[in-house]
Amino acid sequence: QRGRLREHWQFNVDILGSDSIGADQEIIEVAIGVMRGLGADQKDFQIHIANRRLLTYFLDNVLKIPGTDQQGVCRAIDKKAKISREKFHAMLATQNLSEDQIQELEAYMALTVEDLSSHPVSGSEGFVELQDLFEGLDSAGLSELCVLDTSIVRGLDYYTGTVFEMFDQAPENKRALFGGGRYDNLVGLFSKERITGVGFGMGDVTVRDFIETHKLLPELRPAIEVHVALFDEESARAAAELARSFRKAGIRATAQLEFTKLGKQFKWADSKGIPIVILQGPDEKSRGEVQVKNLKTRDQQAVQIEQAVE
Repeated sequence: QRGRLREHWQFNVDILGSDSIGADQEIIEVAIGVMRGLGADQKDFQIHIANRRLLTYFLDNVLKIPGTDQQGVCRAIDKKAKISREKFHAMLATQNLSEDQIQELEAYMALTVEDLSSHPVSGSEGFVELQDLFEGLDSAGLSELCVLDTSIVRGLDYYTGTVFEMFDQAPENKRALFGGGRYDNLVGLFSKERITGVGFGMGDVTVRDFIETHKLLPELRPAIEVHVALFDEESARAAAELARSFRKAGIRATAQLEFTKLGKQFKWADSKGIPIVILQGPDEKSRGEVQVKNLKTRDQQAVQIEQAVE
């Protein structure tokens, strides 16, 4: 499906060993910096932020849902944006939620940052963390790019605090591009000491979809600037010498190694985006000349060998 392949490349940015909410903010600022580095405009993307401690407090103390049912409720929350309201309610009903609890949950999922202080979750550690995080983002001038979205859940087995996802705002690609959050216990599974962490992972597939959607993909220049073609098999050494003369002048050049029809050689160079092809046949060789062909304009001219590099 769009945005997912059987294999992808990913890079991660993580801060290990800090409990400070400033580390969470730093990671979010890096994510925003990456998007800006790709050429994205402020209107092109948005970060949706939630907090797992806030959600756990809400499920425990407001909805009073037993721990055995909470994972099922979290899965339903995570799928809410992709399914109908009826299916969402049906999923919650299978977790033994009453209609009143479902209504309370939907109200929780509609909360804004401003609503939090007057909601019962304001007594939680997650509320304090979210409040500090949004105040820090506001002071950094990033509040317009960041919104509270309590439907963000992410990995149930390891995220413990802040969770976030980067969303494309284009109607034709309105989806999460990548995400991350705080995982205070994960590294400890592989170590004798407690090492907290916060970070994000960003895959190449969704990022390419984003930059193509917003027409930000740069026009990559071909590495090769000149290709020296072979007029016939006897011309191989002369062609190699011509290529060397271009390279000595700092021009990236290749020489045809095996003879094929000239049409194929020109077609190959054109398919690689090589702008110039050099050709020397018997007539040109007798005059100390080469043919210089511009594949973009289709212009061709004969020049002396010593003038070809210039």
